[in-house]
Amino acid sequence: MLYLAFFASGIGPVPWTVNSEIYPLAVRSQANSVATVANWTTGGLLFVSLIPHCGQPYRLAGGLVRISDTA
Repeated sequence: MLYLAFFASGIGPVPWTVNSEIYPLAVRSQANSVATVANWTTGGLLFVSLIPHCGQPYRLAGGLVRISDTA
């Protein structure tokens, strides 16, 4: 909870604010929809791919390294 409180009061909302301002008004709603779907999809894929490693910290670190290598 403490992490969430500090993250939300700091840089947490910045990507959403910037995302809502960088697109032209004509396509803003569609662009925000695509960005939100991409954000939730990648977050969900990370969650699903890392859930088997939750009880095993060394395998979790290896999974994170593997994901960062592909990015």
